[in-house]
Amino acid sequence: MGKIELPDGSFRRILSAAEVAKVMASFDAIDPFDDASAFWEVKAQGATGVLGPKRYAVLGEDGEVVVHTEHVLGGFVPPPGHDATLDNGRHVWAAEAARAHVGRLQTDELLARLSYEDDYPDWPALVRHSLSSPDAAAQLPEATGRRPFSRVVEAVATGNDAHPIGLDPGGNLSDWEEVVRFDASTGKEQRFSTDPAEVGTTTVDSLRARGVDWGHKTERTAPERVVVDPLLLRHVGKSGGVFVDESPQHLYRDVDEAAVLMEAAGALGTRRFAELTGLPERTARAMVSGRRPAPATVRRALGQLTSRLTGDPLSRLRDLAEQARGIQCRWPGCEAPPARPGASWCPTHRRRSGDDRRRRKERTT
Repeated sequence: MGKIELPDGSFRRILSAAEVAKVMASFDAIDPFDDASAFWEVKAQGATGVLGPKRYAVLGEDGEVVVHTEHVLGGFVPPPGHDATLDNGRHVWAAEAARAHVGRLQTDELLARLSYEDDYPDWPALVRHSLSSPDAAAQLPEATGRRPFSRVVEAVATGNDAHPIGLDPGGNLSDWEEVVRFDASTGKEQRFSTDPAEVGTTTVDSLRARGVDWGHKTERTAPERVVVDPLLLRHVGKSGGVFVDESPQHLYRDVDEAAVLMEAAGALGTRRFAELTGLPERTARAMVSGRRPAPATVRRALGQLTSRLTGDPLSRLRDLAEQARGIQCRWPGCEAPPARPGASWCPTHRRRSGDDRRRRKERTT
C-alpha cells in the first residue's frame, strides 16, 4: 500500500489488508480460549501513529481520523462551543490533536494549530470531578463552601507550586477565572492565568500545552536490574475503595524488622552496628548470637537509623550489610570480614600481619 518516511530518514512499509489478515490469523491459531473464535479484530486500517501507552490514532486515505484514543486528554474540559463529539463519543478537538500528532511524526514539525485556538488560544487545562469523601472536602478552603461530593473544577499549575480549585457552577466555564480562584494548598484566594507574563497571577497550563505533551514520548529511566530482598517484602491486599481517599490496605505480613537488624549485626560487626543503631555492643553481640531483640530495642534502633541514614533506613542498612560482606581479610585464602570498618585484616590475622611487617622492617634495617 505504500511506505512512510520517519524523521530519522528510515522508511516503514504500510501493510495491505491481506497482509494484516495473515498476521492476525497467526494469532488466532493460538486459540487461547479453546473456542476456535478470532482472537483479534481489525477495527481500523490506515496510517497509524503510536504516541505512547493508550495513545494512538489511525488516519484513513483522506487523512481524517478513523479511530483514536484520548486517554488523559479526554478528561479536560473543552472550550465553549468546541465540545462536539464523534459517533464513538470521543471529542472532535481531541481527534484534531491526535491527527496533528500523527502528521508531526511524519514531518517532524511542530504541532499544528487546532481549530478551537482561533476562538480560545489560551484556554486552560481544566478538570471537573466530584469530591470523593468528607476528607477530600476538608482539604479545600472553607470559603469555597465545601461539601462532600460537591462538583469542583481544578486547573493544572505549571510549576506544581499551587493547587487551583473552585466549586463547579456548571455551564461551559467561559468565566473560569472567576470560578478557579482558590489555592487549596494555602487556603487563600489567588488569581490564575495561562499567561506567565501576567503580573500577580499564578501560571496554569493551557490546553494546548497539555495537548502537546500528550503526543510526546515520556522519558523514563528504568533501572538496569531489580533485586528483590526477601527480608524487606510486605504482603498486602488490594485497596478497592473507589470513594475513599488513601484507602488502607489489608496487611497480611509486614517486614520482620528484628530479623533485618539481626542479619545486619552479623554482617557489619558489633562495633559498627552499635555505632549506627545507638545500641550497646553487648546487645549487638546478643543479636549476632541469635537472640531476638525486644520490640522496644527494635524501635530504638529504627529511630536512630532513620536519623542517621534517612529515607528507608532498613533498605539502607541492608545495602551497608551487603557492602560489608564484599570486604574480606587481605590474608591469602582468608574470607573472614575485617575486624572493624576500614581495617584490612580479620581478628585472627591482624596480629600475624603486624608480626610480618615488623620482621620485614628488621631485615631491611
